[in-house]
Amino acid sequence: MPERLRRPPGWAAGVEPADLEGGRWDYLILSSRAWGAYFDPRAWTRPQHSLHYRRYRELQEALEPVAEFAPSWDRAGPLLTVYRLQGADTAFRTAQRFLPRDATHANHEHLATPDGGPIRFSRRGQAVVFKDYFAPGRYRISLRTRPRSIRSWVHVATVDAREIATLALPGSGQVELPAADKYLFRVFLAAGCALHRVSVERIGTTP
Repeated sequence: MPERLRRPPGWAAGVEPADLEGGRWDYLILSSRAWGAYFDPRAWTRPQHSLHYRRYRELQEALEPVAEFAPSWDRAGPLLTVYRLQGADTAFRTAQRFLPRDATHANHEHLATPDGGPIRFSRRGQAVVFKDYFAPGRYRISLRTRPRSIRSWVHVATVDAREIATLALPGSGQVELPAADKYLFRVFLAAGCALHRVSVERIGTTP
């Protein structure tokens, strides 16, 4: 589990839609160097080129662009467009129970759990991240650890790095999620503790 989970650069037209829509990835970067030629039918030399055009067009129309980097006098290269991977039919949860295998990021290689067992923290500052889409409301966040971690923290933020809250645990704490969005839960435990589960459950709605 690397600190920033990235898929190796590749060809977006060949990626299965389900792979992009599953919630594991947050952003897609498209380069005009990859899709530009397919937008000119005169450049199609194989039957599948029309399929590539349609796939790139579907991606550009379905996804929300959040940033664009165009060539300029001090930056050569293609046009790069960053899209947020959140579709109109995204399901927003009101409860989720994260297990160790659901962690998407870790800031230390020793936190990896290839066998699917608990995540064991061995030094100060280690953290793992869980993420999913949640509806707005007031939520209870609780950690199941062994032994009970006296010094535990959960940082809650959106995927675009907007800070929501920092909860000092053990046990459980409450946080207000202001809008339907994708949220990150970064968990810190004391050295010597193992994380077995993170529970996020809505206990009230926003007035």
